[in-house]
Amino acid sequence: MISSRASGLFRRSFILAFLLFLPGPLWAQIAPGVPRRDYWGVERARFRREMLGEVNERLDRWCSAWEADDVEELADHYAENALVLLTDEEIWGPEAIQTALEESLPEAGPIAHELVDFEVSGSLAYVLGRFRYTETNEETGARVRRGRLLTILDKQSGNWKIRSQVFSEESPD
Repeated sequence: MISSRASGLFRRSFILAFLLFLPGPLWAQIAPGVPRRDYWGVERARFRREMLGEVNERLDRWCSAWEADDVEELADHYAENALVLLTDEEIWGPEAIQTALEESLPEAGPIAHELVDFEVSGSLAYVLGRFRYTETNEETGARVRRGRLLTILDKQSGNWKIRSQVFSEESPD
């Protein structure tokens, strides 16, 4: 039978040996001043950079379709359960969005979109931006429309699709 003193000595020796041979990353977390590599921060930054590139590519194609008045291509950028909010109007689904765009897009000129904020987590991303385009119709003439555009994207089967879009127009000057 081992005495309690020998048992305590064994325990302290085991703990000391464990601490001396800790793996580097764990040791760096408990030993102040020991440099450690911020693996997850680096990976998070890489992931965020890649997703921003993918989302920007999707929004560039969306803007190109807008400028070409290609409502079918525009509607293809939206998810099946997409929602677009235009001032006080809710438009649900790609077909309804396409119908609304068929009516309004011919009067709208090219859209300029500027990124203000971006974040991504898993398969969801949000982009806050500013938009500006000139709307021309026979009744009111040319009118500049501008404001903020919030776009929520969902990555479905490897492709980003617009899940929700909110156009918040500023008051004309």
